[in-house]
This record gives sequence, structure tokens and C-alpha cells, in this order.
Amino acid sequence: VDSRIVAMCSIYKKEGYIMFGRLCVAPDKRKQGFARLILDYLKSKNNKLVWTTNNPELDAFYTKMGGVKTGVKNGFVYWKWNAGV
Repeated sequence: VDSRIVAMCSIYKKEGYIMFGRLCVAPDKRKQGFARLILDYLKSKNNKLVWTTNNPELDAFYTKMGGVKTGVKNGFVYWKWNAGV
């Protein structure tokens, strides 16, 4: 947007799932759908996603987006999304 990056996240494709982290949106661009756009894209590739940190604010967003926390292992928070949500 306006020749600058306004949203990003790190993505690593693993066998059977996609690991992502550091989902960030520029403060002046929040609440405009950029995080949803990124997450919808990731869900379209694989509904089994692993989020690598624990952040209550993002937990609420991921739950709103149809995510279900399935557990925590070795510091990784595992989520699963329904493709149509």
C-alpha cells in the first residue's frame, strides 16, 4: 500500500502443515482486513497451521477466524482451521 509493506508474517512449509509466526500489521493499517487476507491465503493452502507463539490478543483473532487451538508442544501453539470459515 502506498509503496510500503503494511502486513507480513513468516511462513515455513512443513510436511503436513504450515508453520507461521510474527503476523504483523502496521499500526495505521490495523482493522482493515490485512491480517485476515494473510490468514485466508494460508488457510487456502492448508487448513492445518501451526502458530509459533502465544499471544492472547491473536488467540482471540484466530478464534474469531474459525481457528481451534489443538494443543501446545515444545513451545509451539497448534491451531486448526476449517477451510470454509
